[in-house]
Amino acid sequence: MKKLCTAVFFFCAACTLFAADIAEFFDIGFSPDASAYAFANYGVASQNGANQRGYAELFVVDTAKNAYIKEGIYKNGPNAKTANKDGFQTFQDLLSANEKSFKTFRFPAYSNSVVLYQVAQPKDKSKASPEYKPSVTFRDFSNPVFGRTVTYSVKVNEFVEGVGANANSAFCILLEIKSESGNVLKRYVVGNPQYKRQGVIAYRLNRVLRDEDGKKLVFVIEKQIAQSDGMSIRFMVETLALE
Repeated sequence: MKKLCTAVFFFCAACTLFAADIAEFFDIGFSPDASAYAFANYGVASQNGANQRGYAELFVVDTAKNAYIKEGIYKNGPNAKTANKDGFQTFQDLLSANEKSFKTFRFPAYSNSVVLYQVAQPKDKSKASPEYKPSVTFRDFSNPVFGRTVTYSVKVNEFVEGVGANANSAFCILLEIKSESGNVLKRYVVGNPQYKRQGVIAYRLNRVLRDEDGKKLVFVIEKQIAQSDGMSIRFMVETLALE
């Protein structure tokens, strides 16, 4: 756990902090057999001096079922106990408090995820937003499953009803995998387009990861949530087992 905390520290040091209502994403990685994937998001609920309250959420996902594992959901704050703590401190506390339980999943000390795609970040995050695209295309030059270079085309389909905090929305991901010659190898619909989330006004593709054996994909999604005091961002993932 000490190594994982150290990894989180260096990750934070390298990032420019966002506004108080925008979470930081942390990729923990895959279990040894890639049956589970873990990630966290953390931040502060306010930046008004003494009113700052840290929060941290850690989730373990069953990669085959694309569902959270009940025993792998950990949360801390925002509450009085996390007052005047930043997200990183709150995350450290969460890891320490649940060390015994979390170790049973045998996640690596440092992430073993292979990054296939990540949204481009602006040079000055305080003045510009990442370059989100509803559709992206990228290549995997060494996927063990296919034994050759393949191209992924990913599209996020959103369904939004209403506006602001009263909005109800859902989404799904359309994935197409092609060979170098352009032949379609696989097509998938990832996620449940019938599952609606209140207050979420947009879904943005942040990155796409896979395990080292190339059998599991993880799509990291930013949820843009409308609140009375402005917009917040939280992270979720959709997972896919390649057949």
